[in-house]
Order: sequence, then structure tokens, then C-alpha cells
Amino acid sequence: MIYNAEDNHHKLTLAIELKTVLSQSGFERDRSFERGPENLAEQVYSKPVQNGIKVVVYTSCSGHKGYLTVRNKGNDAIRVATIYENKSGNRVGLAKQSRVYRTGEIREIKKRVCKRIVSAYRVGSNPERCKHCNSVKFVSKKGNLVCAEFCWTKK
Repeated sequence: MIYNAEDNHHKLTLAIELKTVLSQSGFERDRSFERGPENLAEQVYSKPVQNGIKVVVYTSCSGHKGYLTVRNKGNDAIRVATIYENKSGNRVGLAKQSRVYRTGEIREIKKRVCKRIVSAYRVGSNPERCKHCNSVKFVSKKGNLVCAEFCWTKK
């Protein structure tokens, strides 16, 4: 079925398909990443990879109409990221996959989400490590690899 963003049935079907594929892949809803009232917030799912590292999927789904549905056309894309939570509780993005736009066949949208999840999981499984404290490294805004525990500031 080709996804039509104007059709409420298609939006409901895509939301259910996304939730099903995430659930079958071991993802659980993670409200700590969600913002706003529960029925309005975008549903976010995560799955641990290893110590402090998670793959997080921002689904573009919410219950803002009283039932599960994806957001309106142009409001959001599905996003997948690899996140590390350091010892002080701050979250650092290790990798961000390209957006999954909600266009084409619903099964193709699901396949693209799964492809991004596999890539994000690969990053989380074997991250670059700091030679001083063995913490993971992430790419800063300037493009440098930086220790996620910011160990150079603690000397």
C-alpha cells in the first residue's frame, strides 16, 4: 500500500506497523526522551546496545487524536540515533542516521527504518574509545572526536 499522508487510515496503519516492528526488534517505549504531555508527545523507543549506549527511534507517532497515529505531512520525519549517557547523566549523540521520510510503500518505509536501526546498532556495538579513560568518543560540532566523559576537563 502506497502511503498517503492525507489518509487517516494510512497514518494509523503506518503507526501500528512501526510500533510492531520496533516491539519485535526488542525496542521499548522510552518516555525519558519524550517531551510534552503524554498524549501529545512523539513516541520514542530505545534499545540498549551496551553500557550506557542505546539506539533511539523517534517515531513521529503520537496519540494526539485520541488514538495512535503518525503526525501530519511535513511535520516530522522518523529519526534514528545512537545515544550515550555518560556518568553524570548527560546524553551525547554518537551517531545520527539520515531521516526516514514517510513516502512510498509502507513496507518500504519500515525497511528504511530497519536499515537505519542496523547502522545505528553497528555504531553502538563498536564505538571509538578514549585512550585515557576508555569512554566512548563522539564527533563534536567542529568535527573532532571527543571523549563523552570529557576526561580532559577533570585533570
